[in-house]
Amino acid sequence: MSSDIGNFVKWIRANSLTPIMSVFEDDLELLTHLDLSKRNIKDLPESIGVLKNLSVLKLSNNKLRKLPKAIGELKNLRNLQCENNLIEELPSTIGNLSNLMILNLNVNRLKKLPKEFYNLKSLTRLTLAANRIEYLDEEFKNLSKLLYLSLETNELEIYLMYLEKCNSFIIWIYLLII
Repeated sequence: MSSDIGNFVKWIRANSLTPIMSVFEDDLELLTHLDLSKRNIKDLPESIGVLKNLSVLKLSNNKLRKLPKAIGELKNLRNLQCENNLIEELPSTIGNLSNLMILNLNVNRLKKLPKEFYNLKSLTRLTLAANRIEYLDEEFKNLSKLLYLSLETNELEIYLMYLEKCNSFIIWIYLLII
């Protein structure tokens, strides 16, 4: 067993996740969906990067303050659900998730998005409502495949944003400032 997988297995056991997760190396290497929602998890180990085949990761309703840098190693990830946590900032490595299509970060404590975030060019659905985001970089226009965007209840100082043509649709987004 490689040391990274061994470390991940230790983390599984330390967080009493053995009833819902296998600790066998072959099973972990083949894992495509992982739902760790509502497990009172406070941190994710860097060794999560061993889950190379993961396409769906659900981490909602925990107590996460950050995502590990190794999240960027999950190259097959298409759906990342992290709503209702305590996440204050995203690692720059999140920009490496070139296949990510759905990202839910509602109800966290994000103030800004790292520049690398705007490399997520496969995103079609992005929810960032109920955070503390103060501004969006001009590079936001790089997210040209977005079909759904939720930004309400942030600290943005703009009321209306126009996005360029996205797949022959023109999207107008109204930002609610509360």
